[in-house]
Amino acid sequence: MPRAGLAFVVALAMLGLSACDDNTPTSTPSPTNAFGTAATYLLHSSAVTAYQHGTSSSITAATLADQVGDPALVTQLRDQGYTSGAQIVYNAPTQSDATVPFVAVVSRAYLFGDATGAHAFFVAESERVSQTGAGASISPVSGAPRNNVDDLLALQETIAPDASGALESRAYLGLARRGHVVIELFAQVALAQTTDNDFLPLLAAQEGVLEPHTG
Repeated sequence: MPRAGLAFVVALAMLGLSACDDNTPTSTPSPTNAFGTAATYLLHSSAVTAYQHGTSSSITAATLADQVGDPALVTQLRDQGYTSGAQIVYNAPTQSDATVPFVAVVSRAYLFGDATGAHAFFVAESERVSQTGAGASISPVSGAPRNNVDDLLALQETIAPDASGALESRAYLGLARRGHVVIELFAQVALAQTTDNDFLPLLAAQEGVLEPHTG
């Protein structure tokens, strides 16, 4: 089954369910070279100074397959030349903090052997994240920056209140590829007044990490 919405993906990351090898807090590595580790391409803490540093983890093909609920994804990723992935979570100072627009910001990077495999993953991941669950709607984010990326998708998902009393929730996604690297940026909305203008600078900062290392 496909993932049940962007908000669900952010919740998984915050709970640590998407981590596999390393869940210890760490600082974001400084860029090194074009073929550095996947962590090289994660969103820098300087872009989210109001947030607490959460956990960092590596991402295996099995991790992604578990999230999608499709064991065949392991083989697909192998065929696409997937080599490694990494994730970092930045949390709001407190769950009730009214000074930051997001509950959490999750940055992911996926490395492939070449641009062809990375593009194939981008296309498949675009289809997966564009599927919605019950009561959810997805719309494109207009004005998304395109800073030297080869492929780009920016979405907002809204999940309507339901009969159980759950409140409306919103989440943002940015998915981009440059060369052999794909990045994915999730943000779970914290405030009713949060807008695209709160998310787009984070997406621009995430894209900026790609530029010096994948050209």
